[in-house]
Amino acid sequence: AERLAAAGAALADAALPPELKAALASAPAGTPLTLRVDPSLSGVPWEVMALGGGSLAERLDVGRQLVVPGAPTRPGMRRLGAGQVRVLVVADPAGDLPHARREGEALAGLLAGAGAACKVTLRAGALGRDAFLLAVRSCDVLHFAGHADPGEGWRLRDGHLAASHVNTMAGGAGAPLLVFAPLKVPQIWGTI
Repeated sequence: AERLAAAGAALADAALPPELKAALASAPAGTPLTLRVDPSLSGVPWEVMALGGGSLAERLDVGRQLVVPGAPTRPGMRRLGAGQVRVLVVADPAGDLPHARREGEALAGLLAGAGAACKVTLRAGALGRDAFLLAVRSCDVLHFAGHADPGEGWRLRDGHLAASHVNTMAGGAGAPLLVFAPLKVPQIWGTI
């Protein structure tokens, strides 16, 4: 934990100007913060930046937005209505990550406890591209717990689904409103 905090402090010192560090350090706990990240820097764990009172992820409500130059900002984005939020949990689609399967099952169980506000569909275990694309058509929120390979995309049973498919992966119905997926962290961060 100490090494992670030290690395987070070093990252904050190297990446943030003093004015921004001061503003983030003085932000009240739970303040929403969206990190707009260039794809070339998406592997950097910005959320671990430490500013005295803990990391950004510990103190603030942090989210990431990947900024892809030249891409439309909100292509075919669905809008949530007053009804249920439809959540698709895809866990271990390559069929070789039992811990990802357990994560998906646990999350689906927690979300199912939300009652009528949330309709949860769990797809745990080996899942091919066609089945994935069919399942994602009817979700507002997608949680993906599986492999994410740099330059190739999410690993499924029968290949990869690249980021370029996000605009069309919902069969013309628009991409899910929210997508939660793993980030592949560079090896240097794996040693902290």
